Amino acid sequence: MANHETYDRILDAAARLFLQYGHKRTTVEDIATAAGIAKGSVYLHFKSKDDVFGAVSRRVCRRVLDAMRREAAAAGPVEQRLTAVMLTAALHTWDFSHQAPHAPQLWAEVVAAAAAYAVEAYAEGRQIVADLVAEGQASGELAAGHDPQEVAMLLQLASRAFDPPFLLIDSRGQIERQVPRLVDLLMHGLSGRSGREDGQADG
Repeated sequence: MANHETYDRILDAAARLFLQYGHKRTTVEDIATAAGIAKGSVYLHFKSKDDVFGAVSRRVCRRVLDAMRREAAAAGPVEQRLTAVMLTAALHTWDFSHQAPHAPQLWAEVVAAAAAYAVEAYAEGRQIVADLVAEGQASGELAAGHDPQEVAMLLQLASRAFDPPFLLIDSRGQIERQVPRLVDLLMHGLSGRSGREDGQADG
């Protein structure tokens, strides 16, 4: 069996076990048995169970980013694609979180295990959104005058409400309704003028 195939089998088996039993109750021997390989084969690819968990966590983050990029590259108006990018990120998190009975703890462990990578992943996700905003400004679909990076950061901060533990109180259908409304609110506001423009006019 090719090394990359063994590596993927280990991660697939480990992901199932971590979701079912949690990080603490899962052993390297459990992972090897589920993957159909010898325990020593796991150590040929990973130093420890924590190393396996970190790799699983990074793969979770990578799959979310890949899905976001697909939505960003799809055909359609920029605002529609921007909404789809934010929605797919929230739904991937929701789907992952609801595969496990101890989702809040597991999600916290995922973030902790891949802390440095999680920071990079958030930065990559923010860049995907910023690029869309810049594209919309260049095409005239979105108003100019706002820093795309700042807009992306604000959208990302607002979307954290859909991360665990907050996300666990909502149904998937509520997420599908609320994320587009959030993006619409942040993109268009509650009025036709921004607070900054009002303040400048008063001065």
